[in-house]
Amino acid sequence: MPLHVVVPVDGSPLSKHAAAWGIALCRRTGAVMSVCSVFDPMLSCVAGAEGALIDPRPMLEALAADAGRFCAAAISQAAAESVSVTSEILEGAPAASIDDFACARGADLVVLGTHARSGLALGVLGSVTAEVVRSSRLPVVTVRAETVLSETGPIVVAVDDSEASAAAARVALTIAAELGAPIQLIFVDAHGDPPPAALGDLAREAAAAGVVCSTQIRHGAIVESLMAAAAESGASMLAAGTHGRGGLERLWLGSVAEGLIRRSLIPVLVVRCAPAAVPKAKLPS
Repeated sequence: MPLHVVVPVDGSPLSKHAAAWGIALCRRTGAVMSVCSVFDPMLSCVAGAEGALIDPRPMLEALAADAGRFCAAAISQAAAESVSVTSEILEGAPAASIDDFACARGADLVVLGTHARSGLALGVLGSVTAEVVRSSRLPVVTVRAETVLSETGPIVVAVDDSEASAAAARVALTIAAELGAPIQLIFVDAHGDPPPAALGDLAREAAAAGVVCSTQIRHGAIVESLMAAAAESGASMLAAGTHGRGGLERLWLGSVAEGLIRRSLIPVLVVRCAPAAVPKAKLPS
């Protein structure tokens, strides 16, 4: 069963760039793609909430028409690359609508554009990306505007002893197997801790799946060490787990995921520690 990739679009250059990356992934792996565009009907209620009497229908029709155009453009782009694609226009709160849509479609990945700003705070789709990353029940790949759409190079995975880390590694392993790419499992010793047992366990899983795998132990600042490893190996993707929490509730790997999203010039795969976080197929038994 092929992987299923969901790509939300909003017509912006950032979303078009993320769609191009998603299409390239689908073309190379034989994955199928679902495109969606979300508009929030509550936007039409803003003026009314301030006391103005307005008919919301023209605004709703315009929002729906825009969403339709965004989807049509992405479908045309995917079809030109011979990628199997469907689309749907969604109404509601964007992040929740995207997550519900992806889960209902049985998707394996959500691909979204993001900006290099602190806290992931930015405009329309970018701010939605922050919320999706922190709450999605599915793995999310973030793509920055500066991202080079490389199809080669290993997937570099941040490893610690958490469930979120293991989930991210297994999703990365699934993608690596589909791409025929190697993976690098990296533990960064920032506090004098011993390497987790997961480093060896995950390497054995990779070998059983026929994926070329290497392991590294690095020392220093975590985000910087992971980015350096990716640069040295010409990585095509970075992967990390997150607990979807804010502030002091996050384990270090959660904050690392956010740091990578803000700073990495290659796509970042983020996987929450959640039952639905691992693709339903392709994992080694």
